[in-house]
Amino acid sequence: MRHNRSHVQLAHSVIGRTSCVHLGVKRRSSPRSRCICKGASISLKRAGEDIARREALVLLCEEINYALASTSRLADDDSRAFQEYLDARSLPRTTEEEKTFRNATMETAILNATRIPIASARQICAALERAERAVKLSDLHLLTDIFGGALLMKAAVEAVLLNVVANVSLLSDEGTRAELQAERIEMERSSTALGESIARAYRARISNLGDMTGNSAE
Repeated sequence: MRHNRSHVQLAHSVIGRTSCVHLGVKRRSSPRSRCICKGASISLKRAGEDIARREALVLLCEEINYALASTSRLADDDSRAFQEYLDARSLPRTTEEEKTFRNATMETAILNATRIPIASARQICAALERAERAVKLSDLHLLTDIFGGALLMKAAVEAVLLNVVANVSLLSDEGTRAELQAERIEMERSSTALGESIARAYRARISNLGDMTGNSAE
């Protein structure tokens, strides 16, 4: 069974800096974190008298902060799920009764550890939707930060879903396996579609980057 905490933390880091929201735990920031939150927050400060754009950026920043807290919780959930799996593996298996209990406990732990990466991928896809809005709203000179963050989030979806591929085969119930595989495919398609949409929006706006007098969203 694979442990994907590092992939969930990658998603957390690319959405925004830790300083954007108090998470209750200490996490290191990285160059990757100068992405979505940076683009939205700096653009908000420069929004001027454009009320509609300012309101849209305020809402976007609030949603980004919520996403930061959510991805942090998922990383913690993932660590707990992996520990539960290790605990289940260490259960005694001398008698038939012990073997049955151990197998059932391991099955539950594996199922939980498989559902968390799917939940992580779903949360990252939601963050990609915010990145798409950020590309359209943020100042031109910040677009490369936002697009770079979106590329990393797309990679994070692919990374966490590898854990589903690795874990689902360990589950005994065929219907559960099929359900989880379908959810995995749905998340892969969603992240691909969002990534392509963000790339199109980025390319459309980056063509105006030469005119640095037009820093506001157009």
